[in-house]
Amino acid sequence: MIPSSPRFPDIQTHWAKPFVEALAARGMVRGFEDQTFRPNRAVSRAEFAALLQTAFPSPAKRPYTPFADVPANHWAAIAIRKALRNWISVRLSESQVSPGGVHSQGASTGFAGRGLRI
Repeated sequence: MIPSSPRFPDIQTHWAKPFVEALAARGMVRGFEDQTFRPNRAVSRAEFAALLQTAFPSPAKRPYTPFADVPANHWAAIAIRKALRNWISVRLSESQVSPGGVHSQGASTGFAGRGLRI
């Protein structure tokens, strides 16, 4: 039997390896085109919205109000719309999402808590 190569070579000694591998096995995270995961990289609002919508799919609870900084052709526009319609706030302000902006640990934890309904 030929051993398989690690899915993400850059997480092999990282503390989050079991979590990353479990989420990847469920299709919730994919990593980057170069087959890395980059575990210490900051997560953008768009990336986090996509992760939340994969992890916590649910029907809309409120109408969506479009944001000027999230064009319809943005790669995460659907995930951002779904997150905001489910009271998972990934926005920066009442009028701006800043999809390329990064989250603090506190904000990420709060958004995940909303997804878990905590």
